[in-house]
Amino acid sequence: MKRLFAALGVLTSALVAYGALNISTAPYAAGTNITADGVTGAYDSSEIGAAEVDWTVTITSQAGTTPTLDGFIEDSDDNATFVEVPGTDFTQVNANTTFPAIETITYRCTKRYSRIRYDVGGTTPSFGGNVRAVGRNG
Repeated sequence: MKRLFAALGVLTSALVAYGALNISTAPYAAGTNITADGVTGAYDSSEIGAAEVDWTVTITSQAGTTPTLDGFIEDSDDNATFVEVPGTDFTQVNANTTFPAIETITYRCTKRYSRIRYDVGGTTPSFGGNVRAVGRNG
């Protein structure tokens, strides 16, 4: 039984590490602020045969006058043309948000690639935080 739990722990660690590495091309990471609209790197769910991808966004700080941050998941068959996935909007981060703001949305893989698009608003907005994607077989 100990071996089974040890093996599961190694597998879980590998999947988490793989997911984190797979979005290392994201335009921001801990310590870097979002100041303009953009997208994360795309997660390729075919690499591990993922049926679902848990996208977790953690926002730790904000600055600016009336700053807002909106985000949602997009998907694509070819990693070139992305379309918004209905019902995957993250809760808006704004002046009334308590930090850290952490939210996870599960994307059920209907297409090979997924990513997060984010839009910022306000005067000189700036948001600190990170994004993590972890694929799993459902």
